[in-house]
Amino acid sequence: MKDGIFTYLIGIGVFIFGVYILVSFVPVGLWLRAWVSGVNVSLLDLIYMKIRRVAASPIVKSLILASKAGIEIQPAALEAHSMAGGNVEHVVKRMINAKKSKVQLSFSEACRLDLEQKDSSAEPKGERSVKKSKSKK
Repeated sequence: MKDGIFTYLIGIGVFIFGVYILVSFVPVGLWLRAWVSGVNVSLLDLIYMKIRRVAASPIVKSLILASKAGIEIQPAALEAHSMAGGNVEHVVKRMINAKKSKVQLSFSEACRLDLEQKDSSAEPKGERSVKKSKSKK
């Protein structure tokens, strides 16, 4: 009789541990938010993003914004742009603004503009001091 109870308790413990791992590792809340908004992102996609150390929340938010604006973007494309150091929220907002103003802007062009803007704003500190010292002479 004691062996049956012990086995039962071990089974419950393993189940609780499994649920804990699932909830802590898999962003179920983020997937649910995407699903309710009508965005097609699978739990497996979100798990892969977590494994690749990509912030899934901005990507899902951007996909929801794009979906509501009638712009179709693939999650993998946003993930790739994020991994390249771009800001996915800026890209989607730029595409939405372009659509509102009836300007043709593809996703790749918006990504290119975002990365160029990031590169131009990241001026090295040494160059700034060199420019100041040249202007003083």
